[in-house]
Amino acid sequence: MTAYHWHDTRQRAIELFGEAPSAQLEQDVLEHFTERPAHVAQLVERIGAKVQAGKIRSGWAVLRKELNTTPGADVTATDEADRDRRIRSAKQWIDNAGIHYDLERHITAELFGDDQSTGRLQDLNLTQAQREELLDHWRTNRPRGEQAEHDANAWMAECAGSRNKVREIIERKKRELEQAQA
Repeated sequence: MTAYHWHDTRQRAIELFGEAPSAQLEQDVLEHFTERPAHVAQLVERIGAKVQAGKIRSGWAVLRKELNTTPGADVTATDEADRDRRIRSAKQWIDNAGIHYDLERHITAELFGDDQSTGRLQDLNLTQAQREELLDHWRTNRPRGEQAEHDANAWMAECAGSRNKVREIIERKKRELEQAQA
């Protein structure tokens, strides 16, 4: 995972842009940096190259404008931290809900998508090893889901038996009452 530090990114931008930002402009950029540090660092490099080539006069202003412009719908970007967070989230989902899926193809569809649905991790373009790690996590934890299903079925059978006993008692009491009244 790549670590980004605002001080280093700021110094690089000052070096490339040839000027320091105003306090307000720096605050605006810093807000974006805390959410998407890799994106800001990439923009600094790209805009800095244009400033160095004389195509842009104020790199900081262009940087703020780029950061505040809503990207088109076709833009998909992830960084390692986002990827790791989403993989951890998928493992938590497997631990809590996925263990109740009885077929591996359903887990595969839920996580990675298939012809009918979009998976929660489909846009990450995971390697086969990463996909296999998630499926192994499901395979390892699936017995917990099977045990929960077994316990639920046993409980429902016990409840059905109890209901039958209650019905029998009610029917017996009705018969006794009818015999007593006759």
